[in-house]
Amino acid sequence: MKRLQRSIAFMLALLLSLSIGLANVDAASDQLITRGQLTALINQTFQIQADEPTQAFTDVPASHANASDIAIAAAAGYMKGTGAKQFRPDAKVSGPQLVVIACHILSWKGIEADSSITDVPAWAAPYYAALDDFGLLDDLGLPKGAVTTEQAQQFITKLAYVAQAAANNNPYGAKQVGLKDDFYVYTNREYLANPVIHPGYPSAGTFLDVMKKVDGTRSEIMKQLLQNKASAASGSPEWRAAELYAMYTDTAAREDGIDKLRPYLDELYAVKHAADLRAITEKYWDRFNFIPFIGFAPVEDTLGDRTKYAAAFMGTGLGLGTPLYYTDDPSMANVQQAYIKYMERVLGYIGEQDKLSERAKAIFELEKQLSAKATPPEQMQDPKARLKKSTWDEMKKATPNSGLAEMVIKLYDLPSDMTVYSPEHDYVKFADSLITDSNLQAIKDMLAVNTFFQYEAAFSETTQSFQDDLMKAMIGILPEKLPVEERAAALAQGLEPQAFDKVFVSKYFPESSKNDVKDIVNEIIAKYEERINALTWMSAETKAKAIEKLRDINVNIGYPDEWKPVPSYSFPSKAEGGTLFDAIISRHAAMNAEGKEMLKQPYSMDIWSVLPVMTVNAFYVPSTNSIIFPAAILQAPFYDSKASREQNLGSIGTIIGHEISHAFDVNGAQFDKDGNLTNWWTEADYAEFQKRAGEMADELSKIEFMPGHKLNGELTLAETIADLGGLSCVLDIADDNPDADLTQVFEGFSQAFAAWMPVESAVASIQSDPHAPNKVRVNFTLQMLDQFYEVYNVTEQDAMYVSPDRRISIW
Repeated sequence: MKRLQRSIAFMLALLLSLSIGLANVDAASDQLITRGQLTALINQTFQIQADEPTQAFTDVPASHANASDIAIAAAAGYMKGTGAKQFRPDAKVSGPQLVVIACHILSWKGIEADSSITDVPAWAAPYYAALDDFGLLDDLGLPKGAVTTEQAQQFITKLAYVAQAAANNNPYGAKQVGLKDDFYVYTNREYLANPVIHPGYPSAGTFLDVMKKVDGTRSEIMKQLLQNKASAASGSPEWRAAELYAMYTDTAAREDGIDKLRPYLDELYAVKHAADLRAITEKYWDRFNFIPFIGFAPVEDTLGDRTKYAAAFMGTGLGLGTPLYYTDDPSMANVQQAYIKYMERVLGYIGEQDKLSERAKAIFELEKQLSAKATPPEQMQDPKARLKKSTWDEMKKATPNSGLAEMVIKLYDLPSDMTVYSPEHDYVKFADSLITDSNLQAIKDMLAVNTFFQYEAAFSETTQSFQDDLMKAMIGILPEKLPVEERAAALAQGLEPQAFDKVFVSKYFPESSKNDVKDIVNEIIAKYEERINALTWMSAETKAKAIEKLRDINVNIGYPDEWKPVPSYSFPSKAEGGTLFDAIISRHAAMNAEGKEMLKQPYSMDIWSVLPVMTVNAFYVPSTNSIIFPAAILQAPFYDSKASREQNLGSIGTIIGHEISHAFDVNGAQFDKDGNLTNWWTEADYAEFQKRAGEMADELSKIEFMPGHKLNGELTLAETIADLGGLSCVLDIADDNPDADLTQVFEGFSQAFAAWMPVESAVASIQSDPHAPNKVRVNFTLQMLDQFYEVYNVTEQDAMYVSPDRRISIW
C-alpha cells in the first residue's frame, strides 16, 4: 500500500477513531469483517452521525452490537439492506462489495470498465473502474472474496484521506469530472486523490516534489562535505558548511543559545525613550535591526544613472504577512489568537516574565494599525509605483521619530546627491508616527520577537514547536517536522549555498541537460519572434522594438560560467568552543559590511551569479532583460530527457515561454531591451495592449475560486499573461509537426502545476500571491486558446467553454 500522507491533526483524529472502531468491531486484524462491523468502522473513521437514526431491518435486533451503526449507515445511504427488510449484519464483506460501498461513501458513480478490470462481478466492475481511475486500488491487494478487518481498515483509511483532502469544498479535492468540465482536476485526478505532503512542507505539488528530491541531494552533498572537512581549508565555504552542520546537530549546546542573545536584548529593554532606539540601532546596525516597521535598501537608480545606487525606503512587512489576518472577520480570530500566543511563548523563552499575554496582544494591536495602511500587493508590482521619487529632506521629515533617513546617511556614508525612492511614502510616515514613548514597550517586545526569529536556528529544539498552533490556524495543516540532520543540512546550504552548488553541478547536473534546454530556449525565442510578427493588433514599428528586445534577452541556464567570490567571515569552531549563534552573527556582520562597501562601487546586482543553482524556480529580470533557469528545476517532471517532445514542451517549454513572456507583460513591457524603464511603444499600440490586459484582469476578477473568495485580477495579471504567452508559443512549435500529439502538450502543462493545499492555505495565497491558483493557471489559460477547443471538441455544453468574444489573446 502506498504510504499515506495527511495533516498531523487529521492523522491523530483518524488513529483515535480507528482505535474506537476496533473496539466496537471487536475482531482481530486477520479475522473477516462483517457488514455490521464495517458500518462501525466507517462511521467512526468518517465521523458519520445521524439524529435519532432508526432502521426497520428485521434481522438487526436492538441488542445487536452494531445496531446503532447500521441505522446510521442506512440513513447516510452508503449501505442498504439486502432485500426483504434484511441487512445480514453478520455476513462477511467481500472485496467487490467494499468497492461499491467505497464509491457510495465518496458519492462517486461507476464508470465504464476496460479490459484491465477482470475477475470481478459485472455489477462491481464499474465501481472498480471508478476507483482505479484515481489510482486508489494500487497495491491494496483487496481480495475478490471475503475481506479481513486489517484489509478493511487499510482501505477505509485511504478513502478517509481522499475525503479529507476534498473536505470543505476544497478546490483541489479529487472529484469525478470530465476534462471538458475541469481539465485541471481531471488530468491530475490521481495526484489530487493521494497528495503526498512531504515532511517539512505545508502542501503538496509538483514543484514541492522536485524540491524534496533536491533536499535528498542536499543531504548527500552534506555527507560529502562532512567526509572532506579535514582536507577543506579552514574558514572556506566547505569548512564553514561542515561546522554549521555540526553546531546545529549539537542540540545540547543549543539549549544555552539564548544566553548569547540575552545581553543584547537587555540593552534593548534598557532603552527608556523611543528616540533612544537610534543609539542602539547605530551600535548594532550590522547584527540586528532595531528600527521598527520601516527600512532602507540600496537599489538601482532606475530612473537616473543606472550605474549608481539609489536609496529606497519602504515598510518591512507585517508579522502575519497579509492585512486579511488583522481584520475583524470572525474567521480570522483563531489566527490572531494563535499569533498572540506565539509571541507570548517567544517573550517567555527569551527571559521576559511580566504580563506576557498583554504584551503580546499589544504587539498585535500595533501591527493591526499598520495593516490598515498597508500598500496593496498589486500596486507594488507596477515598476512606476515602486519608483516614486523623493528627496533626503522629504525622508527626514517623514521619519522624525525613528531618524531612519538621517541614520542611514551616517551609517553608510551616503552622498547627498543620491537618488531617493519612497514607494510607500504615506505608509512610512504613518509607521514612523507610531514610534512614540507610549508605544515603546510594545515596540521593544516586537523587536525582541523579530530578533529571536532572526537567530532562531541557534536556539533550543523546544522552539521548533512555538509556531505549531499558528501554522495550523493559518494554513490548515501542521507540517511534519524534519529530523535534526535534515534541518542542519538545510541551514548549512542556506548560509553556504556555493559549497553545495559546486558539488551539485559537478555530480548531479549533466552538461547534456544544459545544452538540451538551451536548444529549447532558442527554439522558443525563434517561434516567439514569428508570433510577434503575426500579431494583427500591433504596428510594424512596435513589432520591431519588441523583436529587438526578444533577441537581446540574456539566457542563463543551469549555473554561471564563473563562481562569484563569497563573503569572507570567520568564527571559532565547535572544538574551539564556538557556537551557532557566534557563527550566524559573524555572518550577518560580514554580509552587512560587504553591503556597505558595495555602495561605494558602481551599481552591480547580478542575480545570476549569486542565485543558488539548487533553486527550484525560474525567473525573468527586467532590469537586465534576463531569463534564469537554475539547474535544480531542469529535471523531471519539468524536463525529462526520456519524455516525449510534446510533454517537455508542455512542461519545461511552457515554463521557458512563461519567463520570456514576462519581458512583455504589464510590468516587463515598460522596460526596453537594455532594462531602461522607458516607453518603446507607439501610443496606439500601448493603448491596445492595456485594453487587452484590462479585459484579462476583468475576467480573472470574476473567478470565485472558493465561496466568498474571488481572485484579484490586477494582482495575478502579469503572471497570467506570461502563462498564456508561454503555452501559446509552445503549442505553435508542437503544431509545426503534423504528427504531433497536442494532448500531451496540454496535459504536460497541467501536470507540471499539479498541487494540493488545505482550504486555509488557498485562501491565504490569493491575498498576496501574484500567481493565480494552480487550478486557475491551467484552466483559465486553456480557456483562452482556440486550439484547446479544437483538440478536445469543447462546446457550449461544457463547463470549460468560454465564448470566443471572451477569449483574450495578447502575445
